[in-house]
Amino acid sequence: MMDSNNIFSRRTLGVNNKVWLTISILAVITVGVLSYTSIDKDNCLSFTIDVGEGVHMNDDYFFTGEKIPFKTSISNSRITWNFNDSSNAVVGKDFITHTFTREGKYYITASTNPGCESLRLITIIDRSKEGLAIDTVASAIAPQLREIIGTSSTFTSREEEFMPPPLGGATFEWIVLNHPELGKRNTEKARFLFARPGRYIIQVTLDYDPKKRYAKQINVEDIMKPQIQLPEYVPPVVNNIPPPPKKEEPIITTTPVVKPSPQTTTPPKIIIPPSQPVTPPAKPILPPVAAEPKTIRVADQTFKSLLQVLVDNQMVESDFYKYLCEAGSTLVIVNGDSQNRKTFSWLCKEISGKKTKKGLLSKKTSITIEYVKLHRDDDPEKCVTKIDVRY
Repeated sequence: MMDSNNIFSRRTLGVNNKVWLTISILAVITVGVLSYTSIDKDNCLSFTIDVGEGVHMNDDYFFTGEKIPFKTSISNSRITWNFNDSSNAVVGKDFITHTFTREGKYYITASTNPGCESLRLITIIDRSKEGLAIDTVASAIAPQLREIIGTSSTFTSREEEFMPPPLGGATFEWIVLNHPELGKRNTEKARFLFARPGRYIIQVTLDYDPKKRYAKQINVEDIMKPQIQLPEYVPPVVNNIPPPPKKEEPIITTTPVVKPSPQTTTPPKIIIPPSQPVTPPAKPILPPVAAEPKTIRVADQTFKSLLQVLVDNQMVESDFYKYLCEAGSTLVIVNGDSQNRKTFSWLCKEISGKKTKKGLLSKKTSITIEYVKLHRDDDPEKCVTKIDVRY
């Protein structure tokens, strides 16, 4: 006979207590799994870094000393910003401004939680190299040049009118990119007066849409500069014999007959000096164009974020060669084991697309890059010679 005091033989609401116990355990497990999934989704939301309105060359090119506004596509009261220019990381809101003092290429990093980050690459140009800066940006936006209707060359103190491309638009915003002091225009047709000679880049944005942004380069010459007068053409002297004078009547020349002297038997030799060679004008010497550095400065935290992107199969090994001295053969120390020396190519194959499972009830997740230290032979400006990594 079954013991009536046994807990498993009792009934509640007509159901055996053993059934109630099983239902309770399953409910606790279900709530735990759903909570873990919800927390995991909330802690790592996808977002992008946008550039706010400001005086800049375009969305990817900026000047040194320029106050650049950055904003994330999500609202968050605590975002860690890293500008990778030797400045400290800043914990702030979803909007922040930063000024770069040195030219180069920089990865901007914004993170909400460890492993939840967004990157953006920008180029900083030295403001003192205005001519080179204009050439750099003009080549970057070359597909958009000649879209604006108007002159491509003019003189100082002359007002010129420009019209947007015939694409239609409800609003217009005009600006001279490299001379913002000339002000903005908000009419369909814009007129600008250039007081100084030089090269100017005019930009118009339609309907406040960055995708409807067009530019045109204008060359401005000094109106007071004296015009170069070319000398009157003088025919060259042949055999040191000057050209005949210009007369209305034709000149008849005769060859004199040299009679031999009684003392000589051969006529005298006439030596004609060779003509002077005409020296072509010297070609102007153009200033050298600064070569782009072979490597891009990258901070340890940014390189760690890029490796995490590699784990998610959104980058490939060759994307890192611009940072590494030996490309795929660069030395890698894995998980602090100095005896375990690997190459960067081995590391990429080891972590790319790999996932791990931490517990019986947990789901598979991508490998997490926990620590990265880059070595550059005691020179922070050189390429990377060794990498310490833990994952």
